[in-house]
Amino acid sequence: MKKIYNKKFNNYYISITLEDEYLTQLSLEKSLPVSKEYSKLALNIFKQLDEYFKGLRTVFNIKTKVKYIYKNQELFTQYLKEIPYSQKLTYSQMAQKLGDKNLSRNIGFLCGKNPIPIIIPCHRIVSANGIGGYSAGVNIKPYLLELEARS
Repeated sequence: MKKIYNKKFNNYYISITLEDEYLTQLSLEKSLPVSKEYSKLALNIFKQLDEYFKGLRTVFNIKTKVKYIYKNQELFTQYLKEIPYSQKLTYSQMAQKLGDKNLSRNIGFLCGKNPIPIIIPCHRIVSANGIGGYSAGVNIKPYLLELEARS
């Protein structure tokens, strides 16, 4: 059964979608109605996110489930999860990990399709000459990178 929970964090609202015991989607929004009740799993996820934003958590212990519909998406997601906290890779470095240096544009596309940003850390993929885009908004990506660099 699918359940959606919303909570405010600083200047953003985070919406999570849970299916059974899995997190299947996370989005950052400028405004959302805040949930009045939370499941035990939702509370645990929001607690871990709160710890992350306070610089107290570098690894998440959250079961995720992604519906893989794009070529290389499953392998790409696995590689994203392996990027250490506060480390970055360029789009071309990730393309090389996937075995084809010409996949840089595809990497940007797959980052944009990541349904669980922060937990699956696509913000750690950057342009060779700048930050690059971010599915949750270009303003939050530098914030997340700076947060991780400080910790």
